[in-house]
Amino acid sequence: MSGSGPPEPKGQSAVGDALNESRNLLHSEPDTHNQTLSNPRLVEPVDATRWAKKAYWTPEEAACVTVGYEPESVWQLTLAEASANEAEVEAVDCRFDYINREIAIGRLDPKLQPKDVFRWLDAIDEEYPAELYEVASKIKPYGRMIDVDPGVGRDAEVCASHSSGELLLPYSSPALVRKNATLRKMILAMAMDCYGYDREAKRSTTVGDIQSALHRAGLDLSDDTIRTHLKNAADAYWIDPEK
Repeated sequence: MSGSGPPEPKGQSAVGDALNESRNLLHSEPDTHNQTLSNPRLVEPVDATRWAKKAYWTPEEAACVTVGYEPESVWQLTLAEASANEAEVEAVDCRFDYINREIAIGRLDPKLQPKDVFRWLDAIDEEYPAELYEVASKIKPYGRMIDVDPGVGRDAEVCASHSSGELLLPYSSPALVRKNATLRKMILAMAMDCYGYDREAKRSTTVGDIQSALHRAGLDLSDDTIRTHLKNAADAYWIDPEK
C-alpha cells in the first residue's frame, strides 16, 4: 500500500494484507518525499448499487463498503494521502479488525454475504450506509428451488409421504422449514376462524373473501395463489373441528 494501485492478492484474500499494511500508515515515520502533495486524493464514497449486488464481500471489501468508502480508493492511498484521510482510514481499520475477529471465532464466513453482514452490524449496534442496505434488501430470492412436503414441520417425527411440488425459497435449512410450518398454521387458523374455511365443503367463498380483504388492504394475490396456499396448509394441519 505504498502508493500505486490496489494490491494484487491484497484486498482480495481473507488474510487482509492490504488493510494490515494500512494499519501502520498513520503511525509510520514521515516520508518527506511524499509530504509535499498539495492536493492529496480523498477516499471516494461507496457505489452502493454496485457493491450491494455482489454475492459476497471479502473482509477487506466489507470493511470499506460498510463504513461508506470505495475499497480501491482506500487501498491506493499513499502515506501522505492516508494522513489526509486519517479519520476514514481509522474507521476502515476498526471495522476490519471487528470483522477478522468474528471470522476467527466462526461467527462470520470469510466470504461475507451482505445480508449476514447487516445482521451482524445491527447486533453490535454499528452503522452502515442506508443505501447499501436498501439495494441489497430489494434483491429477491433466487437460485435452485426445492420441493417441500406439506407435512414438513408439523412435528419433528410426523411428515407426509408425498411431495406437494410447491416451490419454496432456495435454502433448505431447519429454520426455513420451521418458518414455513408456522406460516401455514397461521394461514389455516385465520382462514377457519375469520372466513369459515372448510376444506371438505363442496362450495366455498373463502378464497374470494380473502382476496377481497387483500384488495382492501392495498395488496394483491391471485385466487390461484390463495387457493394453493390454503390447500397446502390444510393438507399439513387440517383437523376436523367436529371430531
